[in-house]
Amino acid sequence: SRGGSSCPSRHAGSDAPLAMTSPKVARAALLALTLCIGSTAWSADLAFAPNTFRLPHGLVSRASPRSVCSSSGERRPALLGAFPSPGAALLRNPLLAPGVCGLRAPVALRAKASTIEAEEAVVDSLVLLKGAPVVVQSVDENDPEKVEVLQLNSRTKKAKAKDLRMMFPGPVRSWELQELSGDLPVASMPLPEARLVLEKERGMPLGEFAQLLFGETTHLTTWAAWKMVEDGLYFHGDPSRVYAYPESKIANQLRDEARMSKEKSDFAGLIERLKSRQLAQADYALMDSVQDVAMMRANSSAVMKGAGMSQTPEQAHDLLLELGIWEKDFNPWPGRFKVNMDSPSLAVPAPDAKVARVDLTHLQSFAIDQEGTSDPDDAISIEKDGKKVWVHVADASAVVSKGSPLLTEARARAASLYAPTGTVPMLPSAAAASLGLGIKTGKQPALSFGFTVDDDGDIANVEVVRSHVNVQRLTYEEATKHIDAGEEVWASLDAAASRFKQRRESNGAVGFQFPEAEVLVKPDGAISVAELEAFESKDVVMEFMLMAGEASSQFAIDNEIPLLYASQAAPIDQKTGKPFPVKPPGTLSQMFDLMKRMSKSEVNTAPGFHFGLGMGMYSQVTSPLRRYGDLLNHIQIGAFLDGQTPFTGEQLLAQMDAIAAKSQAVKKTERFSRQWYTLLYLKDHEGWEGEGVVL
Repeated sequence: SRGGSSCPSRHAGSDAPLAMTSPKVARAALLALTLCIGSTAWSADLAFAPNTFRLPHGLVSRASPRSVCSSSGERRPALLGAFPSPGAALLRNPLLAPGVCGLRAPVALRAKASTIEAEEAVVDSLVLLKGAPVVVQSVDENDPEKVEVLQLNSRTKKAKAKDLRMMFPGPVRSWELQELSGDLPVASMPLPEARLVLEKERGMPLGEFAQLLFGETTHLTTWAAWKMVEDGLYFHGDPSRVYAYPESKIANQLRDEARMSKEKSDFAGLIERLKSRQLAQADYALMDSVQDVAMMRANSSAVMKGAGMSQTPEQAHDLLLELGIWEKDFNPWPGRFKVNMDSPSLAVPAPDAKVARVDLTHLQSFAIDQEGTSDPDDAISIEKDGKKVWVHVADASAVVSKGSPLLTEARARAASLYAPTGTVPMLPSAAAASLGLGIKTGKQPALSFGFTVDDDGDIANVEVVRSHVNVQRLTYEEATKHIDAGEEVWASLDAAASRFKQRRESNGAVGFQFPEAEVLVKPDGAISVAELEAFESKDVVMEFMLMAGEASSQFAIDNEIPLLYASQAAPIDQKTGKPFPVKPPGTLSQMFDLMKRMSKSEVNTAPGFHFGLGMGMYSQVTSPLRRYGDLLNHIQIGAFLDGQTPFTGEQLLAQMDAIAAKSQAVKKTERFSRQWYTLLYLKDHEGWEGEGVVL
C-alpha cells in the first residue's frame, strides 16, 4: 500500500506466492483491482517473476480469505475469491456488494441464492446464522465447509458454511458486530415509497435494498434493512433478494395487527378486573379456559397465567367458586372423567310374548337389595327339598340383541353409575321398569339358573331356562329378620349359602368386610352420610350370585358357548417374587394390607381359578342391567337358547377391551363423588367427631 502504511490483519500467509499459468491472469487481477480503486491514489505492489506473482497485501488466498485496505487504514472487501488450486488462479466474485467501488453484479449473479458455498466463506464478512448476525472468523484449511464465527455475545462457535447466509461482505470487526445490538440507523426513504420501488424493480439484493433505504451500504444499514424484512409488514425474502408485499396484503396485516392490539388491550383489562374480583358481565364468557383447567380438560389457562395464578384444577375450582360461576355443591368429577350423567333415552321393546318360557311362579322368589335400589335385576328361590336352588335374573337378552342400538348405548356407558345424587343407568330406565324383578306384581320374564348344592357345596344338575317368575322385593334388613326368625324357606336358603361358602373357604377364599357408609344427596340438596349395617342376608345373596356364576360357567362349557370368565392369580410378594403366604385377616388393618396385595382380576374366554373367591370357574351373569360384561354373557346364553349365533370369543374380548377405560372412569367417578360429598358434609358440619381406623 502507498506510503508504506500497513493494514491490520490477523491472517498469516498473505504474501504466499501462487503459481500462475499465464501473466494474463495476473494482469486481469490487477485490472480488477484498479477498477475498484478508481482514481484514488492506490497502487498495487505486484512483483512479477516468471509465471508467478505475489498477492498484494489484502487480497485473499485459498487458505485465508481477506479484505483490502487503503493507505488510511480503511478496510475494503476483498476482490479475489479463493483459488480452487495453485495451478489455476480464478478471479471469483469481484463485485461483492452494491455501492462498493461503484460496481454492480449482473442480474444472474444478483439473483444467486445467498447460501455460502464452502469455498466462498469470507473472513470478516457479516453473515446470518439461524436468524442471528455473526462474523466469519476463519475457515478450516482442511475442510472449507467448517467455519468459525463470532457471535453477538463475543463468543465464537463452529458452524457449517451451508448454514450461513451472506449479508455484508465486510470487513466487519468485533466491535462493529457489537454495534448491531445498539441503535440502528433510521431510513432516509419512507417505507411505503421504498415498497413501490421494490415492487417496480421486482425485488433486489439486500445490499441494494440497504442502499435504497439509507443511501449507503454498511454493516449497520444492512442489518437495519434486514430487520425491516424480518418485520414482515412491507417486505419479505432472504438476503439474496428482498421483495415487496402487495398493498392488499399490507392492508390486511395492518387490520390484523389492529385487531390483535385491541385483543391484547382487552385481555389486559380483563386481568386487572380479575385481580380485583370485579368482573364485568361480558367477562364471565371468557372464563372457559379456567373451567377447562378445573375440569382437567387442559393443563393451562391464559387467564390464570395472566393473573399470576397457579394453573391447577384446585386453584381453578377455587376461582370459579369465588367468582360465583360454580356453586359450592357442584361436583366436577363426572366431567373430569368424561362420564355421561344423562340417562339414556332409547326406546325399549317389549319382550317377545311368543318365546317359550318355563313357569316358575310357584316358587317363592325374593329380590333382596339395599333400600332405594331402582334396578333390581336378580332374585333367589329354593325348592321345597332344600337341594335345588334357583337364581332368577332380569332377562336382558329378551330386549337387547347383537347389533341393536341398546347394546351400542350400553357399550358407550360400560356400567350404571351410582352417585350420591342418584343412579345413571347403563340401559334406559324403561328396561328396568320392564325387566326389573319385583318392580311389577305378578308374572314377569326372567332368565333362571337352576342347580343343586350338595352337602359338600358342589354345584351340579345345572339348567338354564327362560322363565316366568313371581318375585317379592325385600330390603336386606327385612330379609335378615326372616332368617333370624328361622322361617323354613329362609333357613333353607341360608343353609345352601353356608354349604357353598364353606367349600369356597376350603379352597382358600378370602373375604373382606370393611365398614361402609352411604352418602346421599337429598332433593333439597342436604347431604347425609350414614354407616351401612352389615346384614346377614347380604352375605346369603352374595353366595347365591357366586353360585349362579359357577352354574353359568358349567352350562357354557357343556354347551360350547363362548363366555366371559373372571379369574385371579394368587398374590405375589413384590420383594421376593414368590407367592405371598395368605392368612385369614383378623383386624381391619390386616384386611386392608391383604387387599392391597391381591392380584388384579382378569377377564378371558377360558375359565380359570379365582383366588379371592376360591372358585375354579366363575362368570358374571347376575347384573345384566348394570354391567356390560354381564349383558354380553346374557346375549351369549340367550342366543344359544334361541338357536342363534352368539359372538365369538374374539368378539367378546374386543368389546371388553373397548369398554375398559370407560368402566374405570365410571368406578373412579363413583369413588371420587362419594369422597367429594363426604368432604362437603364435613365442611357443613364443623366440629363433627367420629371413630376412625388407621390402616
